[in-house]
Amino acid sequence: MEKKLITADDTIFDIVSRYPEVKKRLLELSPRYENLNNPVIFNTVARLTTVRKAAAVGNIYLREMLYQLNDAIGLGEAYLEEEKRATAGLSLGFPMPESPQEKPSWWEKRQQFTLLDVREKPHPFQEITTAAEKLQPGEGLLVFQGFVPYPLIEYLKTKGFEIFYETEKAQVTIGIYKKEA
Repeated sequence: MEKKLITADDTIFDIVSRYPEVKKRLLELSPRYENLNNPVIFNTVARLTTVRKAAAVGNIYLREMLYQLNDAIGLGEAYLEEEKRATAGLSLGFPMPESPQEKPSWWEKRQQFTLLDVREKPHPFQEITTAAEKLQPGEGLLVFQGFVPYPLIEYLKTKGFEIFYETEKAQVTIGIYKKEA
């Protein structure tokens, strides 16, 4: 059987039935997918749940989810190439965020923040967002990355986090701060 790219509109039932290895990847991505192990739910709910909906349920960035699922069937690189072709010459739909010129007051206490170095990790989106979600108001996370992760920054801003970053040579230091109530 020839493999084809998994899309946002494919149902979880169809892709897991076609490619059983995808189930393992889904279970690794989020504990919210444990119901895939329940045959009744799998044969009912999964038939109606698209990848797009599953990403929302698992609180996973859609493109990260699509990459992970395609990677599970050996088409991760093909997915990335398709994304590059589809977006070549296009704006990402939002302006690239600039780090504020003025450092926020919370930046001064960044040494107290939890540190997460993801420079050597190929796809850290889920790890970063999970760590950010655990923050209490007034707490922060300091992430070391090799580039400015613009989609991640925009995503976290939509979740109410304040972001500030500095670049130095091949390292970007990103501060993620949960606003105080």
